[in-house]
Amino acid sequence: MEVRTADTGDLVANASQGMTIRDYFACHAMTGLLAMQASPHLGGACRNGAYYDHGRADLMAKEAYTIADEMMKARAE
Repeated sequence: MEVRTADTGDLVANASQGMTIRDYFACHAMTGLLAMQASPHLGGACRNGAYYDHGRADLMAKEAYTIADEMMKARAE
């Protein structure tokens, strides 16, 4: 399955090469989580009031896939 950008249609990922749409969604969720953590206006707060530091990347990765799973559910509706 090919994933293309909405604006230009450029190829982003090819699931046959190892990246699934779930991985793609998680990747973008992770980007948002990292940006939110870095924002002084948000105080590093993520969903459910959880805070992340450099020693807990595992929590951020799990959160990214939780978000991706919810995106998959919404996509199926």
